[in-house]
Amino acid sequence: MTSLTEALNVKLISSCPFSPDAIVGSGQVPFLTVVPFGERGTEVVVPLADGIEVKFFMSYKAL
Repeated sequence: MTSLTEALNVKLISSCPFSPDAIVGSGQVPFLTVVPFGERGTEVVVPLADGIEVKFFMSYKAL
C-alpha cells in the first residue's frame, strides 16, 4: 500500500456541522501521501488546490 502513487478517482465529501454532507466534486487526483494502517485501511492526503490538501481514510473494504 505504501507504493501507491497512481491517480485515484475520488468523491470529496464535505462534513460541516452546519450543513449536511455534500459532494464537493470528483476527478482524477494524484496521491500526495499514503499512510497504511494495517488491517484497518489507509490514510491518503491529496493536493486539491494551491495550499489546500484533503486527507481522507480509505477502508480496505472499499478498495
